[in-house]
Amino acid sequence: MHAADLDYVAFYDKPFIKFERILETYLAFAPLGIRSFIKAIPLWIKQKLWMKDLISKELGFTGRIIFPEHHESHAASAFFPSPFEQAAFLTIDGVGEWTT
Repeated sequence: MHAADLDYVAFYDKPFIKFERILETYLAFAPLGIRSFIKAIPLWIKQKLWMKDLISKELGFTGRIIFPEHHESHAASAFFPSPFEQAAFLTIDGVGEWTT
């Protein structure tokens, strides 16, 4: 399979919404965690906020890149390869963008 064979590429969450959650969480507990914040945020900004560009570059993909909600990504990854035409899903996870 090649990138040209794909109609879409989906990334597992919405980076800007998740970034908002991370910032609000750090601010709620500041100044606790400032060391991990200073260490993690520059790397996070570099990698996650520019994910669309990174995916395009690394895959050589020129099609549409979508960013579904985190828990919808879990459900889709279980449903689409399944043999079922319909299904009900319950996803339980540590954290998504905001919902858990």
